Amino acid sequence: MNSAVEPRVDADIETTLMYASASGMVESDLRVLSVLTTWLGVHHAHVNVDRLVRLVVAHPEARVRPHWSAIATWLGKDRRFGRLAHAYDGAPIEVLQVGTEFQIRRRGEDQRFAGSKLRVPRGTLRDREDVISPEVLVCRHAGYRNRVLMGPRGERTCGPCLSKRLR
Repeated sequence: MNSAVEPRVDADIETTLMYASASGMVESDLRVLSVLTTWLGVHHAHVNVDRLVRLVVAHPEARVRPHWSAIATWLGKDRRFGRLAHAYDGAPIEVLQVGTEFQIRRRGEDQRFAGSKLRVPRGTLRDREDVISPEVLVCRHAGYRNRVLMGPRGERTCGPCLSKRLR
């Protein structure tokens, strides 16, 4: 992500995603949650979901699990996220501490989270422009570059598949 701080070029991706989720859901930092949501929309193919599931299940804050369950619903075409859909089995929760129902009646529901365990009014988590592209992140983050080359869990790919991923 582009931010005003010095980047940590070796940051662990899944741990960073978990901390961003906790910051957004527990501390109600909607800017971080917006960036996280946009980042996942762009880069979800290179997330080690097995590791992320372990982090989500072990997280002590109850508001974090519905968020990841909603992310799994949104990214349902990527079957790896399926286990996150069951991270939370309770009733849907609201992303805003106050006024979610009013805002949903006024503006509608965010289509990314419609029908999930997280109720989000449209426009609350906007698409952010400060999420860098996969091409730029490959140059800046060695771990991400390795995931593009070998896959998020380290599975090797054949030559044609590898060249296709780098295009």
